[in-house]
Amino acid sequence: MYDSGKSEKLVLDVLRKERRPLSTYEIAKLAGISWSTANTCCYKLFSKKLVVSEEKEYKTSLRKIMWWIK
Repeated sequence: MYDSGKSEKLVLDVLRKERRPLSTYEIAKLAGISWSTANTCCYKLFSKKLVVSEEKEYKTSLRKIMWWIK
């Protein structure tokens, strides 16, 4: 079962450890959770003002959201 508190803590731990902006994909891999769970947690943490984000656009029209600790 999905435990949002535990997953949010995992995401925060990864961001604190890495100390650099990370994509949702990178957060998911490092935290050992699915991309969907990482994405949900990042938006929840963003709404709590615990993380900030920026959208990066690449030449291939690919866009990534980067997350980091405020």
